[in-house]
Amino acid sequence: MDVSEAKKNVSEVKKDVSKDEDDWSEKSYFPPGWNIDDYVYAQNQYERDLDEQIAKILDEAGIPSVLFAEELLDIYGVPTVTYGSTWVIADDLIEKAYEALRDAEIPLCAKGVDCDQVRPDRWAPYSDLHKKSAIFWRMPDPQLEPPAPDDPNYMLVTDTRIPKWWLGTGAGRFKPGSHPKNIPTPARYAEAMFYLVCRDMKGHGHSDYWETQLNYMVSIHEDPKNDVFRISDVAQPARRYLEFYEEGGVPFKDKWRYMERVRAELIERNELPPLPGCGKSDRKS
Repeated sequence: MDVSEAKKNVSEVKKDVSKDEDDWSEKSYFPPGWNIDDYVYAQNQYERDLDEQIAKILDEAGIPSVLFAEELLDIYGVPTVTYGSTWVIADDLIEKAYEALRDAEIPLCAKGVDCDQVRPDRWAPYSDLHKKSAIFWRMPDPQLEPPAPDDPNYMLVTDTRIPKWWLGTGAGRFKPGSHPKNIPTPARYAEAMFYLVCRDMKGHGHSDYWETQLNYMVSIHEDPKNDVFRISDVAQPARRYLEFYEEGGVPFKDKWRYMERVRAELIERNELPPLPGCGKSDRKS
């Protein structure tokens, strides 16, 4: 199957599939001669072309950026649905990034530079930008240059430590020759999701969403075919929380109490930022 044909037809496939999600794999939903493997290939190619286009626009504008959310999990090898193209940008460059993508006619989140949306309409092929201070505030700023091979914070989308796609997994690493885009290492991403749960866990924000991201990271650790993520690489206190899943049998209430205790300690040290878009913070005055 030709890649250009896949890109041309996948939008129509998505449109048809969304009509009846319980029956999405029926052969009648695909163009003549297609099967489920063709659709997976086309889906990945379609969204990765968008990711590469955005990465090039931002890099050429001198704006470091990193992917996150479902697109990142998909690269790590998690078999999850992807929703668009989601990026984290340094706060002082996010307006410049928004303008660069708008000028290139990339569809963007309606909230613009104040976007706090983490799950857009299911099949929407658009991008949303998030301020680094709202997502990865504990990580160093991303750079335009490729990270060193032993960088603990960032890696390339083509890094061979990331698995290739195989049946039943996410798309895996980008093929050789793809645009050299930086992404967080799995350990730093798991830590970031842990701290986001701590920030949002008192009934506001997206704590359930961040918790789901953490569960996906545990699934990578448990997959014998995927060794891109090891819980031992995660720093405390996030590591202990993930070890609860590794040990098994730990009641959810005990996990949550541990998270609450860590959250209280972070508040005591003024290490929890405000929720994006509302200025609300649990910092001590």
